Amino acid sequence: MAVRLSVVSAFGALIALVLATLFTPMLAIEKIQVSGTHRIKSSEIQAAVKSQLGVPLTRVDSGQITSALEKFKLIESFSTVALPPHTLQVRIIERQPVCIVTLGGINYLFDVAGVELAVAKASDHYPVVSVGGSPSKSKNYGDAIQVLLALPVSFVKRVEVVEARSQDNVVIQLKGLAGQQILWGDSSRSALKAKVLATLIKHVPKNRIATIDVSAPTAPVVHYGN
Repeated sequence: MAVRLSVVSAFGALIALVLATLFTPMLAIEKIQVSGTHRIKSSEIQAAVKSQLGVPLTRVDSGQITSALEKFKLIESFSTVALPPHTLQVRIIERQPVCIVTLGGINYLFDVAGVELAVAKASDHYPVVSVGGSPSKSKNYGDAIQVLLALPVSFVKRVEVVEARSQDNVVIQLKGLAGQQILWGDSSRSALKAKVLATLIKHVPKNRIATIDVSAPTAPVVHYGN
């Protein structure tokens, strides 16, 4: 009987502890910590999710937080971490710019999904993507981005413009007075095209006018002159 009473007592204490953490201020959120922000102010995130203050860490409403953060277009994703006894950490992953698109004479930064992030600064040295309009309305923006992402990171620094003239006609303009061009074709077989380009470009002087055609990667061609 004594053993049974001891078990019942221990179980009751456990239930009381669970109820305490769920419905009392024992683990109530007193501080919201934000990490991962660069373009967004942490204070703005804290203000958006302040409704979670006073809520026990075990009862954080992720749906409510999602709704509160939807207005921040620079947020790609987020997660929450409970830091007992009283801190909720909101970890933000921001959208990252990959290119510049000119709209109405103004240069804007865009991410891979075609989301406008900000007006580009003079210090932003990203390739320009030309698709003849807004990325959100362009069928060719995705093709241009796939080509850009297929290029080696070290080579991207040499890219001036990626122009998607049509779905199967992507052209890369390199920086420099020679005005070298790369005829990429469509976005298929991009990995192979990138390897072939990396090999060919080593033998093309930067100061020579040249067109490198990798649209058929198994039979690439280099043309010199106009």
